[in-house]
Amino acid sequence: MLSKDDLSDFLEGIKIFFLLHTSFGNKNSINLELDEMYANLDKLTKETVKHLRSEGRNCEFSGKSIGSYPILIVEENEYLLVLNTTGNAATKISAQQVILKEI
Repeated sequence: MLSKDDLSDFLEGIKIFFLLHTSFGNKNSINLELDEMYANLDKLTKETVKHLRSEGRNCEFSGKSIGSYPILIVEENEYLLVLNTTGNAATKISAQQVILKEI
């Protein structure tokens, strides 16, 4: 039997799964493609904040995360930072796409 905390974590995981992989619960999203690739999530978070500020948006890292996904505050709304790395085997070109999903 799951403890109350374990059950809460499990249900939060299901919520995040649906948030990330379906249109269920998807209010708004912001898609970015940064010029550089980042292996370090902290560096990626800082560069995403820097990029959004350069576009004139009010943005900051909340200091919180859901699982390994950092939460950013953009224009007073909370967004989950999701990294999607895409690539083309024929051209051997990869790109990192940052998807911010409103939560």
